[in-house]
Amino acid sequence: MLAASYTWIRAGGVALILGGIAVVLSSRITTPANFRLLNDLVQNALVLAAVLLAFLPTKQALLRAVALGVFVMVFDFVLETVAVRLGWWRPLGGTQFPPVLVVPLEMLIGFLIMGTSFGVVLCFPVRIRNARSQALNWARPWFENPRRDRAWQLLLILLVAAAGTHGDYAAGPEIWLPGAHWRPAYTFCVWAGTGLAVLWAYRRLQRTAETGRGTGLA
Repeated sequence: MLAASYTWIRAGGVALILGGIAVVLSSRITTPANFRLLNDLVQNALVLAAVLLAFLPTKQALLRAVALGVFVMVFDFVLETVAVRLGWWRPLGGTQFPPVLVVPLEMLIGFLIMGTSFGVVLCFPVRIRNARSQALNWARPWFENPRRDRAWQLLLILLVAAAGTHGDYAAGPEIWLPGAHWRPAYTFCVWAGTGLAVLWAYRRLQRTAETGRGTGLA
């Protein structure tokens, strides 16, 4: 009974956080002047809070997720800098320190938070397969075969790529300005490619952790 109550409390907390995200996404309060603060920092922080509350990762899993967040931040910094230099696109607004930093500082921090969230969520096939909650009984058969985990992760990457592409163009030219010859399909490929790079790093960290446990080092 106590465990069930705790689950409902967590679910309520996630619902409240999602409500906060919906408020942030509202065009009534988001303007070009505060976009980087609200969307890159506040929204991503709320998403991370919801993910942590929903998944309750172990200390080791959280450390791996933070490492992935750092990887995403560095990867994005290099990618965005190259994109600006080549005229593919230009992120605008926020705090910038050209010519050293052509990417808004809030955007870099946002990708650190976003990468951490993604590092936690990537384990969702395993978490659903091992979940004890009866509310997930309907989904468990879809995830009972571990060999399908990579397919589910790739599907997640494609969904994130689609959402990221929509978000870039929906932000408007005051926030994200595509180059003259840049197309939405290219943006989708960049998001998907970044997701694949993150998945590669995730699996490398996972193998390292498994090797450490096997040798008694973790």
